[in-house]
Amino acid sequence: MKRYFGLFLACFLLICLGIACERNQDVKWSEALPEIPASYGSLEAVTSVPEYPGWLQMWFEDDEGTIRIVRVHLFDNVLLSEVKTIERTQPVVEEVVEDEG
Repeated sequence: MKRYFGLFLACFLLICLGIACERNQDVKWSEALPEIPASYGSLEAVTSVPEYPGWLQMWFEDDEGTIRIVRVHLFDNVLLSEVKTIERTQPVVEEVVEDEG
């Protein structure tokens, strides 16, 4: 009897795991997102917030130190047109490395 209960429990857990890991068929992976302008600078980081599943924030910094945050929703393949911009009020300071010689 214990052996059948263990087998039943294992089958039940496998079924639950399969349902929980079921792939979302509505994701539009084949569609390209709109292009991000090169003037935004280099990609510095990608972050997410657990309260907003599927949303990512891509953080760009240009040569003047201006930071731009671009938000993307992966499941709907949407790139929001509103870009958050953080301007520099002072010039970027380069790190000075002293010569040890």
